[in-house]
Amino acid sequence: MKVRQSYKLGFRVFQLILFLVLLVHWSGCLWYLIVKERDTWMPPKDEEQRVTIFYDTYSGEKYLIVCYYSLLLLVGNDIYPKNLAQTVFSSMVLICGSLIFSFIFGNITAVMSSMNKKQNRFSE
Repeated sequence: MKVRQSYKLGFRVFQLILFLVLLVHWSGCLWYLIVKERDTWMPPKDEEQRVTIFYDTYSGEKYLIVCYYSLLLLVGNDIYPKNLAQTVFSSMVLICGSLIFSFIFGNITAVMSSMNKKQNRFSE
């Protein structure tokens, strides 16, 4: 591409953020496939009342809820799995999430360093 280096680096940051959004979407959809069949999982926000309306809400709200908890799971929070399948899935997402987040943030750091390299040379 015959564009400025800063545009290339900005596109790379955008690409990494888009990858993160796609990862949250995939893990949220997989989590929903696991929890929708048994109706055993309760979102942690409903744990205190021991009553949930998660399974009675419309699909858009369910999607937002599972994506939110999927993002929390990717960064290392607990989502209170209730059975073996949920526990195995959440463990795998925790492990993969830590590796992927370190990759993404390492790349963003390298991109930001490259963007600042030219300014540092100019100021020196």
